[in-house]
Amino acid sequence: MRTKLGILIVLLVSGAGVFTRAGTVTQRWPATLTPLSSAELATQLRALDAEKLPPNLQCAIQFQKVVLQIVSKAPASAWRPTLETLAKSAENENVREAARIWLAREQIKELDAVLKRYYIKHVKFPASLAELGDALPESLRLDPWGEPWAYSLRAPRGMPKLTDQRYQLGPKRFPDLMLQKRPPTPTFTRVVLSQIGDSKTLRFQTSTNDAIIQPGGTVAGATLLYIGDNWALMATQDQLFAVTFQ
Repeated sequence: MRTKLGILIVLLVSGAGVFTRAGTVTQRWPATLTPLSSAELATQLRALDAEKLPPNLQCAIQFQKVVLQIVSKAPASAWRPTLETLAKSAENENVREAARIWLAREQIKELDAVLKRYYIKHVKFPASLAELGDALPESLRLDPWGEPWAYSLRAPRGMPKLTDQRYQLGPKRFPDLMLQKRPPTPTFTRVVLSQIGDSKTLRFQTSTNDAIIQPGGTVAGATLLYIGDNWALMATQDQLFAVTFQ
């Protein structure tokens, strides 16, 4: 009996810890993305399924679930189809553009594998992606924006004559995407709600910014998507995150 009681206590404590992890809006929409355990991820995904957002932001919930799965290294089969759908969605521009950036990262990995196979055979990288011929899948011929990839050869540092031994690859709009670190989300020293009638605005204060915006407005590189009860949903170039206010 004592053993069973001990097991029950452990399970309750473990369950409470996982629940707490997904228990607040800033935990479901964190400003800093970190890998989750399989149990934590499952809890977060269930919590997001229960999130209440307007119809035009249901895609934001799907996007957040995809990103949490990517960061937590879940199998691509679990999230890739949804990511591809979001990258084509007309439901919300901010979500679509963020999805395209994440899709571009995944496609670059796939292109890298194709290029490495070419290198093994030819001991050099091709002058252009067109030289890959049929080895380049149709799905990878254009970037997620429907434009040709920005591809160019680079010589290793200190070896200017070896121009076909390195390459740089990225979407046309973000050619340095794979070379750049993801920037941190902005932090705000104060967020204050103002409401006149049915119109809501938020005042965001940082060390360098003081802005009053409605949904659709931007501050410190982030776009305000939604104002809820004591919280708001923000979007950067490739991430969604929540801020809270009183």
